[in-house]
Amino acid sequence: MTAEYRTVHANVYSPITTIFKAKATDRAECQTISCCNPECPLLANGQCYMSGGLFARACPYGSGSRELGPTKRSASCSAWVAAKKKLHSGVPYLEGPPLKMAFIGDYVLLPYHHMDMCEKVPFLKRSGVFGSGSPFILRSNWTLDVVLQIISFRPQAIFGGEIKDFQKETIPKFLVHLQELDPEMWEKLIAVRPELNKKPSHIGRKAILATLKPGIEWIESADKYPVKWHWDGTTLRTTSMHSYSATWGNVKVESVDVVVVPAKGATVVVQSNEWVLESTVFAD
Repeated sequence: MTAEYRTVHANVYSPITTIFKAKATDRAECQTISCCNPECPLLANGQCYMSGGLFARACPYGSGSRELGPTKRSASCSAWVAAKKKLHSGVPYLEGPPLKMAFIGDYVLLPYHHMDMCEKVPFLKRSGVFGSGSPFILRSNWTLDVVLQIISFRPQAIFGGEIKDFQKETIPKFLVHLQELDPEMWEKLIAVRPELNKKPSHIGRKAILATLKPGIEWIESADKYPVKWHWDGTTLRTTSMHSYSATWGNVKVESVDVVVVPAKGATVVVQSNEWVLESTVFAD
């Protein structure tokens, strides 16, 4: 049976209304992504692996399209842009996902920098000096041996020498994600590599605010204007004077008491492991 594709992402560019300087010869453009996997977990989060790299990022369930329109100086440019926006009305703009493993249909996505250079891991396509790869492997190939190959891999730079950030930064991040997203594989791994079984630090990660521990406090600092927030599990509150300005408020005040309801999915950067609960959801 032929897979049924539907348009899941649309981005219409107008050289007339763009905030960036456009030349008279710049063309309008319409980019779309079609997908045949309605159960994709990235899609459910308003994300797509192909977004932001339409032709550099290939997905086994996705197909990208790029259509060029009239130039900025053409009389038909505005009408072309309006027609494309009408055609794709209701189709969202999907963000690119974080560099984090994901299980998508029959595949495992491993979008970490340099990981798909590893020749001992059966990626759909390995990246090289002059081309990007496809960081997907079949779930049927997702084995303990593959995980061991990944964590022992030491990628080499074009002109020689090890890319040391891979072992220093990427692998620790990958191990945290593995523990969170594939606990069964994690148990297999620490059975043969018990020294890896360490309590992870979540400091510096982005977490969904609504899933963090109530009662936490932190300071958001913008140069010389810090604002101290208190999270009660439902609302954010601050009494910091820097959260209000008489310039836009048009009223001079002696004290401030601001209460806000965070948007769904709002994130904050974790500053202490004490903030994290077992149910905490991370965005990265």
